Formats: sequence, C-alpha cells, structure tokens
Amino acid sequence: MLCTDAQIVMSPHLYKMAVDPLKDITPVATLITTSMVLAVQPSLPVKNLQEFVAYARRANPPLAYASIGNGSLHHLVMEMFKQRAGIDMLHVPFKGGGPATLALLGGEVSAMFGGGSVSAHIRSGKLRGLAVAGRQRAAAYPELPRLGEFYPGL
Repeated sequence: MLCTDAQIVMSPHLYKMAVDPLKDITPVATLITTSMVLAVQPSLPVKNLQEFVAYARRANPPLAYASIGNGSLHHLVMEMFKQRAGIDMLHVPFKGGGPATLALLGGEVSAMFGGGSVSAHIRSGKLRGLAVAGRQRAAAYPELPRLGEFYPGL
C-alpha cells in the first residue's frame, strides 16, 4: 500500500475502520516528504502571517478556506491554526489538492494549507505563502516562518 502518513495516523481517530492501521500495517519506507504551507490569495491585503490573522479577525463574514477534504491533514492543520490564532474561518472541503488549489487561484476561497499543489503557484506569484507547518523551516520555503514561531507547539 502506498499512502500518506495522515491515512495511517489520523483516520483511525476520525473514521470507523475495518483494520487498525497502527497495528495491522507496518511502514516500510518514506518515499517523499512535503511541507504544508499556508497559501493565500495575493489579492488579500496581507503580506505576512500576523497581518493575515489580524485581517481574518476583522473579516465579516468570515474568510473561507479550502481543504483537500474533511478530516484531511490540510483541514485539521487549519482548524488547529484557527483555534490557536483565535480566528473564525469557513471550511470549504474539496475532493483533492487540485480542485482546492483551483478554488484558491480563482478567488472562491481566501486561503488553504497545501503541499505540492500550491508550490509552483507560490513561486510564480499567483499565490502568497505566509508560513509553514512543521518542526523546522522548510527547505522549499526558507523565507517563510514556521507556525510554531508564533504559536508554540503548532
């Protein structure tokens, strides 16, 4: 089986499953790692994470954000960020990274946590990266701070 770590680690906590991935499946190798980056529409009047949080707090109605689906890592990271930052945002789940990224590019939503689906768009300037999730800064985004620099433990 080839799958993401989220399918192994989070799914048993969110869904009733016929197998217990933590007991019934043995990991063999890590094939790829990616960084989760908070990407926003460049039309938003924000240049960094602090400005985004302040803008989101004032937004009425709340800003909408995309995820690659309910219960996905993208969804849960944003929910944790919202809780820590004290902001309200509307979750709009999509069926995968492609559709979620297209919604962000098209202005249907204001933000999303993404991996590979947003990288090229951040580099081209079509999206703006604000921060990365993880224990260290991402090699792909050395200029972006970690969420944990502002919200320890996130």
